[in-house]
Amino acid sequence: MIVVTPEKVRSEIAAVCALSQFNEYIRSHIIDEADLSPAAVAAGATNYLEARHHVAEPLQWKVFSHCASVTRLYALYEGFVYELISAWVKAVPSLYSSYARMPEAIVNQHRVGVGVLLQKFGGGYRNEQLTELRIIEPLYFGLSGQEEFSLVSDAFFIDLRNLRHDELCGLFNKVSLDNLGGWLGGHMELQAVCNLAGTTVVGQLKELVDFRNEASHARQEIDETLGVSEIQQIAQFIQLLCDALHEFVLIRYFDALQEVGRLESLGRITKYFPRPDATILAVDKPVQINVGDEIVARGDRVCIATTIVSLQNAGISIETAKANQGNEIGVKFRSSVKKEGLTIYRISSSRLEGDSG
Repeated sequence: MIVVTPEKVRSEIAAVCALSQFNEYIRSHIIDEADLSPAAVAAGATNYLEARHHVAEPLQWKVFSHCASVTRLYALYEGFVYELISAWVKAVPSLYSSYARMPEAIVNQHRVGVGVLLQKFGGGYRNEQLTELRIIEPLYFGLSGQEEFSLVSDAFFIDLRNLRHDELCGLFNKVSLDNLGGWLGGHMELQAVCNLAGTTVVGQLKELVDFRNEASHARQEIDETLGVSEIQQIAQFIQLLCDALHEFVLIRYFDALQEVGRLESLGRITKYFPRPDATILAVDKPVQINVGDEIVARGDRVCIATTIVSLQNAGISIETAKANQGNEIGVKFRSSVKKEGLTIYRISSSRLEGDSG
């Protein structure tokens, strides 16, 4: 299962926006509009005058806030990408019966990456999570045909570069997640934000990387600083981009589960009730459904992984529902499944009968 979600990065991005706004309020209050009225002085506002001595130029404050914001936003974006791909790399072996059956792109990159990591160890490379044995063992288990094998995620992050659009797509290609560019190009919310800013996903990522590089490495003065609204615009883009990347990986993961026969179709959502946040599921075959079943709700560009938390039949709460084709069951999921028409699949821990593996 892909356990990484955008929730944490969404919270961190919101914190950057809030701090950027707060910093601008304080800067304006102290530098531009310092309140030194008798009431303010009595409350300690004279400290503003002392604070001014620590800021040689008002522009320096703006530059500091700008650099902190763009550097942090890029770090959150990059960190989420690596975390998401690592989760995918960890999940891939469970989809295939042997190392040799994995996609060729993954196998080739893993072998190359393992070799590079071993060479780095010879040059004094150190990583608390890695030892030479931990690098070699997964490759050995895979090549020797053992059923239990894994991949070294670091093997896919060699020769890292700033994650502009082409580099981002290339990184996903290395782990057999191809056509990311097409997915991002068809993401309506992401495109709407870019259109509003008069740019594209390609252009917005280039601008973010350029701002970040200038903030981190510029040896000369930074001529352009972003205001609060511009920082918030970039933050919104990164949030939607991370959401889109997560959706892309989830869909590809569940497509792979379906290919190896580990998704069992249960039926379709025919009705959603907002107040109890519950649905009606029309069953498409004789089946037994249980509270606690892991399920996936799928549509063309929708993929929601969740679990069943309650069932109802004829208004009565039950733990297990035995239904025939065409029967309707009330289902409440841990995560909201609001869209009618979505197909509901159950995740199986092993391949279904008839799968050739």
